[in-house]
Amino acid sequence: MQASTSSSCASSSLSSSSSGGVFVAALLTQKKQNHHQNHHLQNRYRSRRKTRTMARQNEDNNDGNNSNREEKEGQFSKAGRSGTNRKFTEYSEEELRAQKAFVQGDFGKVSTAKETWEPFVRASRAGLLDEMQKCENSTEMLDCDAVLASLFIAVEDDAFKSRTSVCLPQEAYVKRLRKLMDEFEMRDIAYFNGQYDDRMVLKALERYLYEEHQYRPPVGWMEAFSPYRTYFHNVIAQKVGIPASLAALYMGCVQILRAREILKDEAYVLISSSRGLDPDVLPRTPWGITKDDYHNLGIPADARWCTPKMSIQMQLRALKRAFWPWTWDDRRDTGIELALKAAVFGNEDRMQTAVKGVGIIQPTGRPFGDLEMAIRATERLALVAEPENIRDYGILLYHSQRYKEAYEQLQKYQTWRDEEFERLQKGGKPSAVAIEVDGTPNTAPDMSKWLFGDPSEYAEQVAREEQWLKQLMLILERELLEQTLNM
Repeated sequence: MQASTSSSCASSSLSSSSSGGVFVAALLTQKKQNHHQNHHLQNRYRSRRKTRTMARQNEDNNDGNNSNREEKEGQFSKAGRSGTNRKFTEYSEEELRAQKAFVQGDFGKVSTAKETWEPFVRASRAGLLDEMQKCENSTEMLDCDAVLASLFIAVEDDAFKSRTSVCLPQEAYVKRLRKLMDEFEMRDIAYFNGQYDDRMVLKALERYLYEEHQYRPPVGWMEAFSPYRTYFHNVIAQKVGIPASLAALYMGCVQILRAREILKDEAYVLISSSRGLDPDVLPRTPWGITKDDYHNLGIPADARWCTPKMSIQMQLRALKRAFWPWTWDDRRDTGIELALKAAVFGNEDRMQTAVKGVGIIQPTGRPFGDLEMAIRATERLALVAEPENIRDYGILLYHSQRYKEAYEQLQKYQTWRDEEFERLQKGGKPSAVAIEVDGTPNTAPDMSKWLFGDPSEYAEQVAREEQWLKQLMLILERELLEQTLNM
């Protein structure tokens, strides 16, 4: 019994060892086959790569030998994986200049040469001044196009800021406004079935713009000084804009409706006179009144009549504040104090001075604003608005190291101040000054409304600024004299 058991165990162990040996042999055989297969694939890859390398070398040699023949035939060799056939062409001098117009801008961005984008800037500035001249001669919306003037501002700033080779499509946004009025005429005006008056048309227009298309002012007053809420092409596309830009939109609609004789008589666009010093008072959308209501009822106490010229001036003031690179003083609605102080005492303290590529160095935090864009906004304001902007423009030019132009502008401002003082001595009225974004420059500012704190502090600030301005004139005279002597 024991012998049989031991024999069976031995036989079983022998059979298991023989089966294990067969399995190992099979694994070795499979591994050898895989090795031979990989070796074969590697050899095929090396031979193909060698063949491609030799073929490429032969092609390069043939290209070098046949280069003269290919130039005569005007053909290039095939390039790329699939190959392309490109013909050799000789460009004219004008085409070569156009190709070289593209240069590297800031931070590696593709930009264009000054000769490419500067004509857009000049044409837009000329168009803006032409429209403002029409507004100067008439307050009639048919004579002065607020939409076109607003787009001239956007085109100029877009060309200058982006250094683009393609002008902003001004006509496309005009067509967009016309399309809105086409829809308004087909839907809302047709609903009246010919039985309507100007008051009904204005109410329907406001419902169409502010309820159906939801054009609205910014949520708060800090957003009201954003360039994205000021430029007309952004406003008409994003449907959010400051009251001045929405007023230009409203005027454009009224102008089209009057040209189509849907509005029979003149209409007036009103905006809120509240600038938003009270945080509970938010910006309001513009609204319109008919000529009869204007003469019979007058303008409400919380509103002011906005003309096309006033709308453009307010947009430029909003841009000036948005790009102003120093802290803005809300008590006086100006930022001139820090800019003037930095110009006079910049040699003693680098804070609040301009550094190329950085901006205005701030005591705390990062630089903000844009000096060059603030210069452009203030320059246009000096041309179309109150002369106080001439002083601001001159100070900005000083920080941009354009000393000769700065001196000329400050001299011009000083001449205006002397003439104004002489006129006041003869009993004349002070010039109108506007400090609102959504108000109109038809009255002098009410200091009890716009000034915080003690009015004597305001008088001291004005006295300091007058003294600093005289010092700045002396600094500029010395700088220009040194430049003349070094020539």
